[in-house]
Amino acid sequence: MTTPRSSAVFLWLLAIASLAACSNGKGTVAADDADPQGGSGEAAEAGGNAGQGKGNWMTGGTGGGATAAGGKGGNNKPEATPDAGSAPDARVPDTAPTPVGCTGTVFHDAFEDGDNHGWTHKALVAKLADPWVRGASQAPTCHEGGKCWTTGLSGPYAACVEGELASPVIDLGACASSAKLRVSFWQWQEIEGFAENRYFDGGFVQISKDAGVTWASLPTAAQLQPPYIGTSGVYDQCPAFLAPLSGQKIWADKINNTWKQAHFDLPADYITKQFRLRFVFGADIHDGGRGWIIDDFSIAVM
Repeated sequence: MTTPRSSAVFLWLLAIASLAACSNGKGTVAADDADPQGGSGEAAEAGGNAGQGKGNWMTGGTGGGATAAGGKGGNNKPEATPDAGSAPDARVPDTAPTPVGCTGTVFHDAFEDGDNHGWTHKALVAKLADPWVRGASQAPTCHEGGKCWTTGLSGPYAACVEGELASPVIDLGACASSAKLRVSFWQWQEIEGFAENRYFDGGFVQISKDAGVTWASLPTAAQLQPPYIGTSGVYDQCPAFLAPLSGQKIWADKINNTWKQAHFDLPADYITKQFRLRFVFGADIHDGGRGWIIDDFSIAVM
């Protein structure tokens, strides 16, 4: 007959044996009840259920035993997952993407910042002055913002001038074989009018495909809007009597003495890595008004 003392000893021994078995990792613990931090993972087997930490199904994190998918345990760290800065899939796309820099507006300058952004201006004839200046035009004010390019900030343009306002070199190479481009700008003009069967003062646009080494007037195919209104005659009484402006198709008179947007389609052979544009303005000895004001220049995919 078993005495109460012997029963107590038996139960005490049984408890010690059970604790020893658990400390050796041989016990069975349901995955859902496991320590979230995990253990050593020595008892985990593929497809097993021992010692499993509460893994995250989104990240595949592991605990001390088998993962929720029955994988290898024992790492005690979540598996690495790519973050927002990871390299994209390197597979070649089915179709080539649109070249970077050849969507929407590919170049724009509102002339507002402290520097000229590469725009330059100079006289084109040694004895004639350069009329171009950037600043806050008055009466009229600039089209948008506080600064624009003009031949006279606060009064009539000077007599006997001829100068260019030239853009920086603009890289249009990404658009060379896949896009049609339109050049746009806002302008305001008040220029000496028609007299003696000719225009004496006026302005026009030229383009270059070689960074300004050579310049060309716009071809008819460019569809300039609004179109030039006439041809310049010979300068009257200026030191350089036969100036380069003579014979050019020009904007003149007061036809554009409100803000209007001008534009033209860029010929395909000028969509290059070294595109430039220039605005040329010239005047004889007689003053003729506020002159030519340019603002908000852009090149965009049509």
